[in-house]
Amino acid sequence: MSFEWFVSIRYLITKRRQAFIPIITLISILGVAVGVMALITVLSVMSGFEKDLTDKILGTNSHIVIYQHGDKGLQDYEKVLDLIKREKRITSSAPFIYGQSILQSKTSTVGVIIRGVEQERPEIVNSVGKNIIEGKLNFGEKGIILGSELAAKLGLSVGDKLVAITKVIMTPMGMMPQSNEFQVVGLFETGMYEYDASLAYISLKSGQKLYGMDIGAVTGIETRVSDFNKAEEISRDLQKSLGEPYWVRSWGDMNRNFFSALKLEKIVMIIIMTLCVLIAAFNIISTLIMIVMEKTKDIGVLKSLGASSGSIRFIFIMLGSIIGLVGTCLGAVSGIWLSNSLDRIIKFIENTFDITIIPADVYYLSKLPTHLEMRDVLFVSIMAVFICTLATLYPAHQASKLNPVEALRYE
Repeated sequence: MSFEWFVSIRYLITKRRQAFIPIITLISILGVAVGVMALITVLSVMSGFEKDLTDKILGTNSHIVIYQHGDKGLQDYEKVLDLIKREKRITSSAPFIYGQSILQSKTSTVGVIIRGVEQERPEIVNSVGKNIIEGKLNFGEKGIILGSELAAKLGLSVGDKLVAITKVIMTPMGMMPQSNEFQVVGLFETGMYEYDASLAYISLKSGQKLYGMDIGAVTGIETRVSDFNKAEEISRDLQKSLGEPYWVRSWGDMNRNFFSALKLEKIVMIIIMTLCVLIAAFNIISTLIMIVMEKTKDIGVLKSLGASSGSIRFIFIMLGSIIGLVGTCLGAVSGIWLSNSLDRIIKFIENTFDITIIPADVYYLSKLPTHLEMRDVLFVSIMAVFICTLATLYPAHQASKLNPVEALRYE
């Protein structure tokens, strides 16, 4: 071990005459630890939000959707399906009906989105079936599957009947709503409040009848690809091959504003949490300046014995870096633990104080998701050590400039 390292460690662990300096050193370490812990936790929560919302969006929606310009929907969809099958990166495709409606039960009336799907294409409908919590995926002639929150609003359960109203028509008795009766055959729950409270599924034929569409017409065709991260690239290729009058959109295109806002929030939170680390770095500067003031005599002795200014500078850089490294390690371990335990902690607080920290109708989530990535932990740790090391440069430079004659004159 070089004498610079030896002196740095001795300055850090030995008892000093001024009792407040070890306390300030401890505060500096805890400051770095808290900043690193907060930053890792925030990154894990933001990544968890992004991953959870992506999974739920793709669990309910398809990777790519194909429409036809005009108000009559996509005509002759079987022909388009044959063209789509030529794209090897597409794993499955199916037609769908999509429209707004009013569902009416004996106790309530709610505006919803209704999707008509083909039960004969399980590779697409499975995304619905895997979320069913009651009943089964079997539409029959008049079956409908409701989101759990939507069923609660309507006061319905499996086996109950409801009426779907899509438009108002003129009759000899005046303006009357056109309605169709359905029976609830299942309830699904995605965990995303927006979908569970406003979405319902029926069969494709029932959807065509409900919205007055021809047998060969649908709203569009939904497809799934082998790698959803390449959906945007595949959608561009499909647009070129299909041409007009078709309109191809990927899941990223349809949710671009949402994920852009989420990314912006993540960047802002990183900047804010980084300020916590910078504040801790200022604590390191003040700590080192006090140590330099206390060790003026020691610095003078070391220089008299032949220590160079570079060695003195290195001693205090190492001293500050050790403080930053210890704080970073404590913060990283605490951040990993907190990220993995955050949901349990929030549930404990909610149960103890009878409050709701994350309202599902506001955040579209039933629990706080976290997704800890080791690259985030490494990024935060390296950044924190780098900032703490930069904070040591000024006090270390000041220590190296001390004149040994002046340092020892009054000793």
